[in-house]
Amino acid sequence: MNPLEMLERAHARNAQLIAAIKPEQMAQPTPCEGWDIRHLMNHMVGGAHMFGAAAGRTEPSGPPPEDLLGDDPVAAYRAAADANLAGWRSEGAMEGTLKLPFGEMPASVASGINLLEAIIHGWDLAKASGQPFEADAATVEQVAAFSRQLVTDEVRQGGAFGAEVTVPEGAPAVDRLAGFLGRKP
Repeated sequence: MNPLEMLERAHARNAQLIAAIKPEQMAQPTPCEGWDIRHLMNHMVGGAHMFGAAAGRTEPSGPPPEDLLGDDPVAAYRAAADANLAGWRSEGAMEGTLKLPFGEMPASVASGINLLEAIIHGWDLAKASGQPFEADAATVEQVAAFSRQLVTDEVRQGGAFGAEVTVPEGAPAVDRLAGFLGRKP
C-alpha cells in the first residue's frame, strides 16, 4: 500500500472516531499533555489543512481561526481530510521541498509527518474517548520506522514529543509507536 492510501485510510478511521464522540466528551483530557478532545480535533483539522495546502503549493490566506470545528466536527474533519488528500494528489506534490510553518523540508518527509500525525492523533483520540483503535500493521510499522529516523533527542527537547515510555514487547505495534513518541498506552 502506498503512503497516500495509508493516509486515506487513516483519515477515514479518524472521521469514524470523531463521529462517535459525544458532546459531553469534548472536554476530556487526551494523551497529548494539556489538550482536551476538542483541542486535539482542532489540531487534527488544522494539520490536515496545513499539509494539504503545502503539498498543493498554495499559500494560506492568513492564520486559521481558533475554532476549526464549528458545530459539526465530523464535517470539519472530512473537509480537511479531503483538502489534505487533494493536496497530496496534485501534480508534483511529492517533488522538491515544501514550506511549512516550522520550516522547509523534502516533500517525502512532510508526507511522512502528515501520516504520522494522522495515525498517532487517531490513537490519541481513541484513547481519550474510550474507543478501540485499529490500524493495519504495515502502516504502523512504516510509520514507526519513519518515526525512529525523525524523532531524535533534539526533536524531543523541542517539546513535540515526550521521553520514550517503556511498553511491553507483546503490546500492539501502535501502542509501541505511541510509547516511542512519549505516550503512555
